[in-house]
Amino acid sequence: MATNFDELISGFCTLKQLDNGEELAAGAPLSVNGACCSLIYNKALAADVVFLYVEYAYAPLDRLAAIYKKLLRQNHLDFDGHGPGYCISPTNGKIVELTRLALSDLTPDRLAGTLVKHAARWQRWCDKNLPKSTI
Repeated sequence: MATNFDELISGFCTLKQLDNGEELAAGAPLSVNGACCSLIYNKALAADVVFLYVEYAYAPLDRLAAIYKKLLRQNHLDFDGHGPGYCISPTNGKIVELTRLALSDLTPDRLAGTLVKHAARWQRWCDKNLPKSTI
């Protein structure tokens, strides 16, 4: 289990043969099976918490209210403090899934599996909510 975020990212990059560990540790996006993911860590705010952001998409205008209503309902009924929770990106307006991960529970392999799991959730959401031409 990881006790140091930088060591976790280093091990993950070694496992996945990535050479951009510093950028990933600073929150740079990582494409996982087409999903745009970012890992955010701030030791001063929460030493054992890594936030996983998965950028979904713009909600289709013709379904905007229904999709936002469903996401708000999920935030209220299903959010347990760890995630996933949903928000709208302040930088681009896309729907974003946010999950709180315990650093102490992560290994490079477990992080890789978590990313794949969340990318699969992203894909299911896109398949259900977006026209095929927009994915």
